[in-house]
Amino acid sequence: MIILNLLPKTDKKQIANHYLTLLIKDIVFSLLLICTVLAILFLICHFMLIKNFITISEQNLSIITKTNLITSDVRKINLELRTLEKIQYQYTNWVQFIINLNNQIPTTKIQITKINIDNHQQILRLEGKALNRDDFLKFKQNLENSKMFDSIKSPLSNLLSNKNLNFSLEMKFNKN
Repeated sequence: MIILNLLPKTDKKQIANHYLTLLIKDIVFSLLLICTVLAILFLICHFMLIKNFITISEQNLSIITKTNLITSDVRKINLELRTLEKIQYQYTNWVQFIINLNNQIPTTKIQITKINIDNHQQILRLEGKALNRDDFLKFKQNLENSKMFDSIKSPLSNLLSNKNLNFSLEMKFNKN
C-alpha cells in the first residue's frame, strides 16, 4: 500500500496545527476533568473533616464538663478534709490527759479541788489542797519532770503554809 500525500504544504501545516490544537484541547480537557474530580474529592474530604471536628469538639466539651464537675467535687472534698484536719489538729484526748495528770499526783496527800482548762491558750489551772508543803513540792516536781507541760507557774503564796496547804498552779500544756 502506497500513501500518497497530494496536499500542498500549507494545507498540511494547517491540518497538523488543527490536530495539535485538538490534542492540546483534549489534554486541557483531561486536566480540567482530573482537577474537577480532585476538587470534588477534596471538598468531600473537607466536609468529612468538618463533621469529625464538630463530633470531636462536642465530645471534648462533654469531657470538659464532666471533668469540671469532678474537679468541683474534688475541691469540695479537699475543703472538707482541710476542715476535718483543723478539727483533728485541735482535738485533745482529754481522758488520756486527765489520766496522765492523775498519775502525777502522789497518793492521797494531794487533793485537786478545781481544774480549769483553756484549750485555745493551752493553759491548765489547778487548785487544790496538800497535807503539807513537802507533798506539794513533790507534786510540783512530778509535774515539772513530766513531758505534759512546758512551764509551771506557782505563786509564792503556795509555800507560805507548812500544813493543810491550799495551792494554785498555772501550767502551759503540750498538745502531744
